Amino acid sequence: MAIIHDLLKALDERTIAQKIAIPHDEARMRYSLERTTCDSFEDFENEIGNYYNYHYNRCNTQGGHFSPEQARSRAKGMLEQIFRRQGLDLSQIYHNAKTGAEGGLRTILDAIADSLKREAIENYLRDTMDQFVTPISWQAKVDIMAQLLEAYGELLPQEYRNDPPERFAQGYDGIIHAVMGALQQTSAVFRRM
Repeated sequence: MAIIHDLLKALDERTIAQKIAIPHDEARMRYSLERTTCDSFEDFENEIGNYYNYHYNRCNTQGGHFSPEQARSRAKGMLEQIFRRQGLDLSQIYHNAKTGAEGGLRTILDAIADSLKREAIENYLRDTMDQFVTPISWQAKVDIMAQLLEAYGELLPQEYRNDPPERFAQGYDGIIHAVMGALQQTSAVFRRM
């Protein structure tokens, strides 16, 4: 029965903050910009590439780095993906960096840092789940669902409590995330009291 408790402890928001989020936030904080604008597209590419390498080195590889070309390419691809949701393309992102609009380079580097942090959290969640539940083992999925339902079934809708764990084994990771969310909400209520 201890596996589910160990898994949920490893996936706890405080654990994730300590292991992943805080180091990423501190890396962004420690990187200082001389200015929030750039003079040319080459300057823009170098700035985002340098930052990408700095942040990735500090938080992901501890000593490794990409070539300048790889770092620039990764940073540009990441920015295009991030800002596409806001309807911006690379020329508009560059325009903001050149003019200082919308926070200039500072906002752009913040976006890279947030994206790298989000990616690291997703990787941590996936790797942690895989350490506790072998993703190719049907029996491991059934076992973790049985433990989850026994220990935390009251946090789930009635349908989960009435059916066997085999019914939910294929979607075990989503159900574990739902239980984590419920536990975090309950914890937040008690912290406010």
